[in-house]
Amino acid sequence: MSASLNRSLELKRMLSHMKKKPNVTMEQYVWEIKTIASSLASINSPVSNKELIQTTLLGLGRAYESLITNISLFPGQLTFDDLGTILVEQESRLEYLYSQEADFGQPAFAASSTSGGPQSGRGNFSGQQRGRGGRGPCGGRGRGGRDRG
Repeated sequence: MSASLNRSLELKRMLSHMKKKPNVTMEQYVWEIKTIASSLASINSPVSNKELIQTTLLGLGRAYESLITNISLFPGQLTFDDLGTILVEQESRLEYLYSQEADFGQPAFAASSTSGGPQSGRGNFSGQQRGRGGRGPCGGRGRGGRDRG
C-alpha cells in the first residue's frame, strides 16, 4: 500500500470517529474536522460537503438534538462552513441558557410554578376555551356567536 493511501485511510478513520468532547469548544471541534478534510483534499481524497455535515452532526451530543433534526430536514441546503457558524452560535446560546439556569436555580423555578394553585402562571385566562371539542366564549354553535335558539 502506498503512503498516500495509508494516510487517506488513517484520516478517514479519524474523521469517522470524531466526537465533540465537553472540554472542547464547538469552534475547536469544527476546526479539527475542517483540518482533517483539508488534509484529505491535499492528497486527492476529498470529502464531500454532505459527508462533512453528516460526520459533524453525528459527533454532537444530546444538547444539539433539536438542531440536528432541523438541519436534517433540509439536506443539501447547507455548506459545512454555514454549519460551523450555526453550531458556534448554538453553543453560545446553550451556554447562555445554562448560565441562566445556574443563576436562578431549579428551586426558584419550582417555587414560582407551584404557588397559587392550578391556574398559576396563566394570567387572566378564565378557562372559557375548553380545547378540542369544547365550546368557546361564544357558545360554539355555528357562525353567529351565542345560541339564537
